[in-house]
Amino acid sequence: MLGIGALAGWLRLRDLDLVEFKLDEATAVNLARRLLDGDFLTVGLRSSVGAYNPPLFVYLTAVPLALRDDPLAATAFIGVLAVAAVTLTYIVLRPRFGALVALGAAALFATAPWSVLYGRKLWGQSVLPVAATALLWTMFTVLERPRSRAVVFIPILLCLAFQLNFSALALVLPATVLLLYRAREVHWPAFALGVGVAALLLAPWLYHQLTNGFADVSTLLSGAPDDGEAPGPLEAVRESLRLVGTGDWEYVAAGSLPGFVTDAGPAWRVARGASMVAATLVVLGLVTCALCVVRGARTSRRWPWLALPPGGASRALLLVWLAGVWLTIPFADRLYPHYLIGTFPVIFAVQALALSDLVGAVRRVRPLATVGAIAVLVVVSAGYTAFTLSFHRFLDGFGGTAGDYGVVYRDKAELASVLQARGLRVADEPVIDFLVAGDLDAPPDGAPLVSVRDGFHDARPLPCAGELRSFGVLSTCLPAP
Repeated sequence: MLGIGALAGWLRLRDLDLVEFKLDEATAVNLARRLLDGDFLTVGLRSSVGAYNPPLFVYLTAVPLALRDDPLAATAFIGVLAVAAVTLTYIVLRPRFGALVALGAAALFATAPWSVLYGRKLWGQSVLPVAATALLWTMFTVLERPRSRAVVFIPILLCLAFQLNFSALALVLPATVLLLYRAREVHWPAFALGVGVAALLLAPWLYHQLTNGFADVSTLLSGAPDDGEAPGPLEAVRESLRLVGTGDWEYVAAGSLPGFVTDAGPAWRVARGASMVAATLVVLGLVTCALCVVRGARTSRRWPWLALPPGGASRALLLVWLAGVWLTIPFADRLYPHYLIGTFPVIFAVQALALSDLVGAVRRVRPLATVGAIAVLVVVSAGYTAFTLSFHRFLDGFGGTAGDYGVVYRDKAELASVLQARGLRVADEPVIDFLVAGDLDAPPDGAPLVSVRDGFHDARPLPCAGELRSFGVLSTCLPAP
C-alpha cells in the first residue's frame, strides 16, 4: 500500500506546471485571496448548471495559499487530498473485503487516468473523492455497529460533499437507505447532532439563498430540461464504464487526440486494452455483488423485513451508492464526466470485488488464481500509468490540447511574467490577465493592452507590427520599444 500511495502521489504531483488552468481555477484562487484579505464569502464558484456553489472549496483553497501564494501550491494541495482518498480507500476496504480487494481498489483508483486528471485539477469536484471515501467509511461503521455514534458524521460529510459539488446530492440515497435499514439500531440523538452541525456548516450559503430569493435552489430544481433529452441512467452507466479507463478522452483532447494517439503509440493501445478489462470487471462486479445480496437475503418478522448478512449488506451498500449516482443523472441537462466523480472509490471497489469473486470461484487452484488476479491488477495499473505519462509528455511537447484541457499553466505563466515585467495587460484572455494582475477584477488603470492568440482555437498568424512572441501555442504582439 505504501508503494501504491507513492505511485498515486507521483502521478498527481509530478510536473505540476503542466496542469490546466482556466477560468474556474483562476476564480478559485481569486476568491481565496479575497478570503485571506478578510472578505467573508457566502458563495463560491458558479457551477455548470448555473447555480453558485457553497464556499467550502474556496476556504480549502485558501489553506495552501496562506502558506505560499502560488496557484501551483493550491493545485498540489488538491493532489495531496487525492492521495489521501486513495490511501483511505485501502483502510476502509481492508477489514471488510480482504487484502486483495483493498489493494486492488486502491491500485485502480491510484492509476486510473480520469482519477489522476481530477487529482491535478483545482476544482471542488477534485476534493469530492476524499469526502466520499470518509462517508463510505462512516456508513460501513453504522451498518456494522449497533447504536454507533459515528452516525453523527453522516449528515456532516453529506453537507461537506454537497458543498464541494452539487452532484453529491446523489449520495443522499445510499445514506437514506442505510438509515432506514438500520432504523432500530441508529443512535438518533447523535444523528440529530450531526444534522445541527451540518446546518451550521451550510449557514453562509443558506444565508445567501435567504437574501437572494433562493435563486440557486430554484436553478438546481429546474436544472432538468423539459424536452425529454436529458441523459438517462443507462447513459450514466455507459459513461461510468468509460471513466474507469481511458474512455471519452476526446472530451479532454478533442482535435489533439489523433496526435496524442500517434505520440503515445503502444501506451495508447495497452491502456485501451486495460480499459476494456476494467469495464468488464465493473459489469462482473455488479453481477456478483447482486448475486451475493440475493443469496444472503432472509425475510424477518420485524424491521428490517429483509435482513442481510454482513457481507451481503456491505455489498448492497456499494450497489445502492452507484445506483444513487446513476439515477440522479436525468435531473441534469447534460452529462459531464465530473458528474460521475461521486462513483469514486466505490466503482473501483466493485472492480476489485469481481477479481476476488473469480478467485473464490476456483477453490482448487486458488493460489494460482490469486496470482492471476494480482497480475491483472498489475497489468491494468501499468497500462494506465503508461497512458498518463504519455499524456504528460504530450502536454510538455505540445503545450496542452485543443479539447477541454486547453493550454498548460506553464505557458500561460511564462507569458504573464513577460507582460507583467513590461507593465502590460491582456485585453482578451482573462486568465492570463489574472496571472499578470493577480486579481480578476483589477482595472487596467491606463496600462497598455495587448492581444493573445490561442493556437489551439485559432491557428492564423497574429498580425504584429511590434515584437511577436510565442509561448507554446500562445502568441502575443508586444509594443515596439
